[in-house]
Amino acid sequence: MRTQSTTQPGTGIVVKRQADCETYVGTSRLTKILIDRTSGIRGASLSWVTMPPGGETEKHEKNETEIIYVVHGSLRLNTPRGSVVMEAGDGGAIPPRTLHSHENCGRDWNQFLVILTPDGPEQGFRGRSILEKTIVDS
Repeated sequence: MRTQSTTQPGTGIVVKRQADCETYVGTSRLTKILIDRTSGIRGASLSWVTMPPGGETEKHEKNETEIIYVVHGSLRLNTPRGSVVMEAGDGGAIPPRTLHSHENCGRDWNQFLVILTPDGPEQGFRGRSILEKTIVDS
Protein backbone atom coordinates (compact mmCIF):
# COMPACT_ATOMS: atom_id res chain seq x y z
CA MET A 1 0.00 0.00 0.00
CA ARG A 2 1.51 3.31 -1.02
CA THR A 3 0.49 6.26 1.11
CA GLN A 4 0.57 9.90 0.19
CA SER A 5 2.56 12.55 1.97
CA THR A 6 0.47 15.14 3.67
CA THR A 7 1.14 18.84 3.46
CA GLN A 8 0.14 20.53 6.65
CA PRO A 9 -2.56 23.11 5.81
CA GLY A 10 -1.28 26.65 5.64
CA THR A 11 2.34 25.66 6.29
CA GLY A 12 3.63 24.06 3.10
CA ILE A 13 5.37 21.49 5.34
CA VAL A 14 5.33 17.89 4.11
CA VAL A 15 4.91 15.17 6.75
CA LYS A 16 5.19 11.44 6.15
CA ARG A 17 4.85 8.85 8.91
CA GLN A 18 7.49 6.11 8.94
CA ALA A 19 4.77 3.55 9.74
CA ASP A 20 2.98 4.47 6.51
CA CYS A 21 6.02 4.03 4.23
CA GLU A 22 6.72 0.90 2.23
CA THR A 23 9.72 -1.15 3.40
CA TYR A 24 12.09 -2.10 0.58
CA VAL A 25 14.21 -5.24 1.03
CA GLY A 26 17.84 -4.80 0.02
CA THR A 27 21.10 -6.62 0.52
CA SER A 28 21.50 -6.82 4.32
CA ARG A 29 19.10 -3.96 5.02
CA LEU A 30 15.53 -2.70 5.05
CA THR A 31 14.90 0.81 3.73
CA LYS A 32 11.95 3.19 4.01
CA ILE A 33 12.02 6.32 1.87
CA LEU A 34 10.45 8.98 4.06
CA ILE A 35 10.90 12.15 1.99
CA ASP A 36 11.82 12.44 -1.68
CA ARG A 37 10.62 13.86 -4.99
CA THR A 38 7.39 11.81 -4.79
CA SER A 39 6.65 13.86 -1.65
CA GLY A 40 6.95 17.05 -3.68
CA ILE A 41 10.42 17.81 -2.29
CA ARG A 42 13.41 18.27 -4.59
CA GLY A 43 17.09 18.62 -3.76
CA ALA A 44 17.33 16.13 -0.88
CA SER A 45 15.89 12.83 0.30
CA LEU A 46 15.49 11.20 3.71
CA SER A 47 15.50 7.43 4.24
CA TRP A 48 15.23 5.21 7.34
CA VAL A 49 17.49 2.16 7.22
CA THR A 50 17.64 -0.88 9.53
CA MET A 51 20.31 -3.55 9.34
CA PRO A 52 20.80 -6.88 11.17
CA PRO A 53 23.93 -7.63 13.20
CA GLY A 54 26.80 -8.39 10.83
CA GLY A 55 24.91 -6.95 7.87
CA GLU A 56 26.90 -4.96 5.33
CA THR A 57 25.87 -3.11 2.20
CA GLU A 58 27.62 -3.56 -1.11
CA LYS A 59 30.47 -1.14 -1.78
CA HIS A 60 29.12 1.87 -3.61
CA GLU A 61 29.83 5.48 -4.44
CA LYS A 62 27.40 8.23 -5.29
CA ASN A 63 27.68 11.59 -6.98
CA GLU A 64 25.73 13.00 -4.03
CA THR A 65 26.68 13.86 -0.46
CA GLU A 66 25.42 11.18 1.94
CA ILE A 67 24.67 12.37 5.46
CA ILE A 68 24.10 9.70 8.13
CA TYR A 69 22.62 9.92 11.61
CA VAL A 70 22.71 6.78 13.78
CA VAL A 71 19.47 6.40 15.77
CA HIS A 72 20.16 3.02 17.39
CA GLY A 73 23.13 0.67 17.56
CA SER A 74 26.52 0.85 15.90
CA LEU A 75 27.44 1.50 12.28
CA ARG A 76 30.86 1.12 10.70
CA LEU A 77 31.55 3.11 7.53
CA ASN A 78 34.24 1.36 5.49
CA THR A 79 36.33 3.05 2.79
CA PRO A 80 39.52 1.95 1.01
CA ARG A 81 41.36 4.46 3.25
CA GLY A 82 39.99 3.16 6.57
CA SER A 83 36.91 2.73 8.73
CA VAL A 84 34.95 4.85 11.18
CA VAL A 85 32.54 3.51 13.81
CA MET A 86 29.49 5.61 14.60
CA GLU A 87 27.26 5.05 17.66
CA ALA A 88 23.71 6.15 18.42
CA GLY A 89 23.59 9.95 18.40
CA ASP A 90 26.51 10.32 15.96
CA GLY A 91 26.20 12.05 12.62
CA GLY A 92 28.57 11.90 9.69
CA ALA A 93 28.92 12.87 6.05
CA ILE A 94 30.34 10.95 3.11
CA PRO A 95 31.55 13.25 0.34
CA PRO A 96 30.49 12.64 -3.27
CA ARG A 97 32.41 9.93 -5.17
CA THR A 98 33.74 8.21 -2.02
CA LEU A 99 33.71 4.42 -2.33
CA HIS A 100 32.21 3.03 0.89
CA SER A 101 29.97 0.46 2.58
CA HIS A 102 27.82 0.48 5.73
CA GLU A 103 28.28 -2.34 8.25
CA ASN A 104 26.37 -3.13 11.43
CA CYS A 105 29.19 -3.86 13.86
CA GLY A 106 26.92 -4.18 16.90
CA ARG A 107 24.98 -7.02 18.51
CA ASP A 108 21.48 -5.72 17.69
CA TRP A 109 19.69 -4.45 14.63
CA ASN A 110 20.76 -0.86 14.05
CA GLN A 111 18.73 2.05 12.74
CA PHE A 112 20.04 5.07 10.91
CA LEU A 113 18.83 7.94 8.78
CA VAL A 114 20.34 8.75 5.39
CA ILE A 115 20.00 12.15 3.76
CA LEU A 116 21.12 12.40 0.14
CA THR A 117 21.69 15.77 -1.44
CA PRO A 118 20.87 16.23 -4.18
CA ASP A 119 18.21 13.53 -4.27
CA GLY A 120 17.92 10.76 -6.83
CA PRO A 121 19.76 7.55 -5.92
CA GLU A 122 17.11 6.53 -3.37
CA GLN A 123 14.74 5.91 -6.28
CA GLY A 124 16.67 2.67 -6.97
CA PHE A 125 15.03 1.13 -3.89
CA ARG A 126 11.59 1.48 -5.48
CA GLY A 127 12.40 -1.41 -7.84
CA ARG A 128 13.17 -3.81 -4.99
CA SER A 129 10.91 -6.24 -3.18
CA ILE A 130 8.52 -4.82 -0.62
CA LEU A 131 8.30 -6.36 2.84
CA GLU A 132 4.63 -7.22 3.29
CA LYS A 133 4.74 -8.20 6.96
CA THR A 134 7.23 -8.54 9.74
CA ILE A 135 7.62 -11.82 11.62
CA VAL A 136 8.90 -11.54 15.18
CA ASP A 137 10.15 -14.59 17.08
CA SER A 138 8.41 -15.09 20.41
